[in-house]
Amino acid sequence: MDTALLTPKEWLTIDAEYALTTDVTLPIILFEAPKEKLFIADGNHRLYKAVKEGIKRMNVIIISQEKHLGYLYESTKAVYDTVMEGLQSEGIFIDKF
Repeated sequence: MDTALLTPKEWLTIDAEYALTTDVTLPIILFEAPKEKLFIADGNHRLYKAVKEGIKRMNVIIISQEKHLGYLYESTKAVYDTVMEGLQSEGIFIDKF
């Protein structure tokens, strides 16, 4: 996937020093979220390093909303929706491609 599609407008909380030690050959894990959005569940530091090093493409794995909801402990659809709505308001989702 094109790293430009994944890159946030601003990096909220990234440990840049740590990020530069990560392995950018590992894929970015994306969760499908409501309203045709994607959420980086794992790989923000790898993405940061890739962008800094000019890497234009990275592998991604997309996990469906139904699949990752099933892994949330003691979660209900209402709790999930509340969490996703809160994350949405923080502006950290990526538009689904």
